[in-house]
Amino acid sequence: MSAIDFVARAIATQATAAVPQTFADHLRAAERTGLNRIDSIGHSESGLGAATYLSDLLADEALFRDHPAAVIAMGKGKFLRLAGDASGYVTPEQLGCPRSAPGVNQQPYIQAAIAYAEAVGLRGVLLSQPRYELWAPVRPDGLNWLHPAGSCLVVSKGIVLRGSGAGRVILECRNAVGGRNDNVVQQAAISDWQADWQPRAANGKVPWIGSAILVDPAAPVIDELLIENIEIDGTAAEASEPNRTHCGLHLQGNVRRLHLRDFAIHDCAGDLYVRKGSSEPAEELLENCVFAGTPAAAILSVNSGPGRYLNVVAGRAGTVEIVSTLGHHFNAVRLHDMPTCLITGSTDGELQAPGQEQPYSQFHEVLVENVAAMQLGAHLRGRLKTTDTTVVFLNRGRLEDVELEIDAWADRKGNFDAVTIAGPQDRVTPIPGSETGAFYAVPSFLTVQISGRRTARAAQSGHCVRTLLAMQGGLLDQDSVSFTLTGTAGQAFDLTGTVPTGGADQTSHPAFRWPWLTVSESFQPLAPAGTNLTVPAPGAFDLVLRPGIANSISAAVEGIHTARLLHQFGMADGQRARISLSDGDGKRIIRIAQAGMGARLPEDRHLCRTGDYIELRWDAHAQVWVETAYSSSESRELGGTLTIENALEVQAGDVASFDIQVPGANTTDCITGLVWGQARTGALQISPVISASGLVTVHLHNPALTAITIPEGTQVNTLVRRNFLPNLPRNPALSIYGIDGTSDAPVANVMNLLPMLQAMDQRLTALGY
Repeated sequence: MSAIDFVARAIATQATAAVPQTFADHLRAAERTGLNRIDSIGHSESGLGAATYLSDLLADEALFRDHPAAVIAMGKGKFLRLAGDASGYVTPEQLGCPRSAPGVNQQPYIQAAIAYAEAVGLRGVLLSQPRYELWAPVRPDGLNWLHPAGSCLVVSKGIVLRGSGAGRVILECRNAVGGRNDNVVQQAAISDWQADWQPRAANGKVPWIGSAILVDPAAPVIDELLIENIEIDGTAAEASEPNRTHCGLHLQGNVRRLHLRDFAIHDCAGDLYVRKGSSEPAEELLENCVFAGTPAAAILSVNSGPGRYLNVVAGRAGTVEIVSTLGHHFNAVRLHDMPTCLITGSTDGELQAPGQEQPYSQFHEVLVENVAAMQLGAHLRGRLKTTDTTVVFLNRGRLEDVELEIDAWADRKGNFDAVTIAGPQDRVTPIPGSETGAFYAVPSFLTVQISGRRTARAAQSGHCVRTLLAMQGGLLDQDSVSFTLTGTAGQAFDLTGTVPTGGADQTSHPAFRWPWLTVSESFQPLAPAGTNLTVPAPGAFDLVLRPGIANSISAAVEGIHTARLLHQFGMADGQRARISLSDGDGKRIIRIAQAGMGARLPEDRHLCRTGDYIELRWDAHAQVWVETAYSSSESRELGGTLTIENALEVQAGDVASFDIQVPGANTTDCITGLVWGQARTGALQISPVISASGLVTVHLHNPALTAITIPEGTQVNTLVRRNFLPNLPRNPALSIYGIDGTSDAPVANVMNLLPMLQAMDQRLTALGY
């Protein structure tokens, strides 16, 4: 062949390569060994899957054999392979994926694009159509349950799966015949299936659906996996029972860093997002993600790595379980509509190696709605807002290092506890399955503030939080566990369950002691709370104080009722308690003695009218209650005024009297003053006494030899100091002398008694005795 022929052939080849052609056209073209690059206008049709194909060291027969939709054989052992775009992405359309349409299975093409990107080291796969339909591959029998066969998409290396649309690209996962996964059409014999995972069919096989995206557990460790702008529709919206084979995104611990951004999974029969089995720290970062719609777990993340959840929603599920011993940060997270949810910083009591600090998981703007049991474990900080939810502090071995503020709202339902907590019955109960043979630790270093709230809808329906803090028995560390209760609820706290009374060995079997409880002064109980004791009769009575709460008492009859302060369980040093009068009219008085009755006060304290209270602090060293605040609406000073309408003349050696009304005065009170205005009383001996409740009688004796007259219009003022002494039996024999007589006259009448004795002596002298 002449040189002219070679030149002609080369020109013809270049001209043919320059003609716009699809990938399919290039496959049918003649041998073109002289080309190192080809541009196509599409894969099977023009405008869909346009790409560039290059010749390099990766483009060989093995690549052609494994990825025939991405490699062109040019002849004589030369191959051109699909090149990624400028950012290193390929698309399923570049491997032959057709346009999306009902009944068109696009799964093989997306999987082919993933496999090709992994094979040649591209950055990832770009999904450019708004929606893709993926039919689950047929699952062979006899494989173990984590074998990737039968899952829609399998990832084996660190790549990026990214949707390129303005909104999330939807991957609609269907069964093997193209129907919705509400209809399970496959069964598979699984070699290592455990009976408690999910019931087998009558033939011993497992109803198989297949995961949407599975990271191959047999693959080498992946440094980073990013999935972005993708929505997985599991098409099992009607599933009522969990199917373990139908996960949304499933990882088994071989990804060091997982990044999900603008990602959503919904309507699967199994767990939506599963991350388990990490043998080394593995990080997860979730941004703008939604996991909703499954009878199983919306999120099941159990690994030892750190994580950050930013603007994540999970709900309409059976549970959420997030366990991280290296700490998670939860920012703008919403958890909703689930029976249970678990977030903890440690597993089964196992901690970091000695000398290493245990990282905290942090809550920032976390909202929990309609979760029957929001279970929280160790090493947590931050703030939660809950609605129609009970927070359960869960002791899986160690419950410690928790600093939380919880705003507990009632909205659509009531009669639930905001927070519950329980401790072990002793210090020697082993943790089941613990590799170190550890015992359950007494919950310690917990600082929790609980605020009860209710919406207008709840108030209109009569709903409220039943109890802010429900202690359900067991031991709590008295010195480091603290609860502050505020807002509104049926009651502030309650103690139920089995309360340890202690054993012979107080180290291993200590008795229950109250943790530090503070009930805010602003707390508003919507149901009776506290002691609620009604004292039947005057005298001493026992008042068993509960810490923090307003121990509400009242008296059934008039008189002075003296409280003897007691408590059932040990109190922490500095623990506070409040005693308030729930029903008082000034005549039914509760007295807290200055000393000798369980308290040490500046002076006797008296609760007289509704709302009066005294706040106390427990002094563990002196074993007494000391006063921190006192408020009594009953005035300590009372007064009365009388204007003498007609001149009052007292003859020589004679006596006279008149009465002054002093509302509120009792016979045990003291008269501290008597003022006569402008009148001159001269030699009159004046003896005022409280002759009856609300009445002061002024007795006058004239020892002079001439009469003394008090002019008309004279104004007499008296001042009475409340004394709040116990009522004593009256002695009517002394009443003729204007004395409110008792068999053992109280101190309050001493100042009344002496002038009267002097008057009696002068009277007897004047009569000649």
